[in-house]
Order: sequence, then C-alpha cells, then structure tokens
Amino acid sequence: MLQGQRHSSHAPIPEYLSSRGYVLVAESDRRSTFSSCSERETAARLEIDLPTTIHVFDGPTPVEALTKATSTFGRPRMPPLVAFAPWLDAVFGSDNVRRVAQKLRDEGIPSSVIWTEDWRGGDRDGENYSLKEEWEVDRTLYPDIEAVADDLHALGFDFHIYFNPFVYRDSKAWQETADKGYLVKNASGEPYTFTGAKFTECGLIDLDDPGGFAWAVGKMQDGIALGADGWMNDFAEWLPTDAFTIRRGSRAARDRRRRGRAERAGARPALSCLPLAARKL
Repeated sequence: MLQGQRHSSHAPIPEYLSSRGYVLVAESDRRSTFSSCSERETAARLEIDLPTTIHVFDGPTPVEALTKATSTFGRPRMPPLVAFAPWLDAVFGSDNVRRVAQKLRDEGIPSSVIWTEDWRGGDRDGENYSLKEEWEVDRTLYPDIEAVADDLHALGFDFHIYFNPFVYRDSKAWQETADKGYLVKNASGEPYTFTGAKFTECGLIDLDDPGGFAWAVGKMQDGIALGADGWMNDFAEWLPTDAFTIRRGSRAARDRRRRGRAERAGARPALSCLPLAARKL
C-alpha cells in the first residue's frame, strides 16, 4: 500500500476508485486528506475543508464507474507511444549520455526516452552530485547538445530535459528576473526567498505575472530549439503559503485552495509550448 506524507500535494487529484465499484470525487480547490485502507483494510476516510461538492459514481463495476466519472470530468488524451516504454536518466555530459543510450540499444533494453536533467549543469562534491539551478544549457557539460539530441533521435529515443520554478540568488536567472519583478513576493513587496533544494537562497518565478510567464516560456522554447522533445516540469507545489503573486494581489494562499492552483499554474508554460514540440513529432 502506498502511503504519502500529510503535507504532500504534488499530485492533487482528490478522488479514488473503490474495488466495490464506485468512484468518489471531491470537487474542490481546498485541502483534502484521503485515508485509503491505512486505518482499516476495508475502509476509506475523507476530510475536506468546506465548502465542497462530493460526487459518487456507482458502476456498479469499477470500469463502469470510471466511465461515468470521466464522462463528467473529462478523459485524458491518449499519450504518445513513448509514454508506454521505460524512460532512462543519463547525465554527466555529452559523451556519457551517448554511451548510456548506445548501451541500451546494444543490450536490447527497452527504452523510449533519455532524460538528461543536468543539461543545465551539475556540481560534484565528493559522493554528491547536484544540479546547477540555471534555466539554460551548460555548454561546458554539453557543448554539442544539438548533436546529442540528433544522435539520440537516430537511435529512436526522445530527448527530455528538466525545468523547475526555482530562481536561485546566485544564478544568471536571478539577474534576468528579480529586478524586473518576475518573482513571487513577500508581504514587503520584495522577492520571497527561502532555502531551496540546494540549501541556498532562492525564489520562485511568478507565473501569474505576464512577464515572468513569458520569460519561462521563452526558456522552454529555447530547450525545444536545442532538440529537446519534452521535460520534467517539477516543484510547482513549493509555492509558499504566505507569498504574494502579482495577478491576485493578495496572499498566494489566503486559504489552502492555492496549492492546487499553484500546480496548475506551474503546468501552464509547458502546455503553451506543446504546439511547438508537437511540430517536431
């Protein structure tokens, strides 16, 4: 049984499918907590901040229940074929990415995607290897990233990179965004900073700000131009609950509804790039 943490919200999907043949959906942007079989194997418990709307779709079989629920809330599009094979991570520079990709093909190991999250650089400290928090390619580690993408495509792989909304104070991205007001703010109107994943000071790009949104989209489009077919779109759930975004002009999480909205906002730049990426397919 999978068990999450109380404060996790990276997959804010407030619904469950029961083996008894029904789907329960909480239609709400507010905080919801699901306890599914963790307290008793035959019981599920749900806590939701009010107001909310609860939908119950009786199948009476699980597949019929899913059919009814998705007819109301929508069905996902069929993913591209690359989604149905393993994706492999390959880092440490151009030569190693090529080596990993060729090894997979030589050994007949099924894989459809090579994901290179350190395309924007990495730092090694003893046994630890951490990503550089920039928003563009590191030409020291990947001087020929366009050729890397071509080589991976020739082997039948899609090439994926990595983005998150962090903007670190010691990064080039900070210089491009902070002075223009593109970062999420604190109550004083200054960039909201906190200790980020690298344990140094960082802020977040404000995707409610048209300028910040356009800046992020531009960086993603640059990645596509280098040969990337997609990327991991990470960490939008880190929006601080006492932060301010420009469009709403109020605390980003006056109540707990903002967390799900933050994640949807984090997906908007990537979604806007989909037509450009699709033209490469």
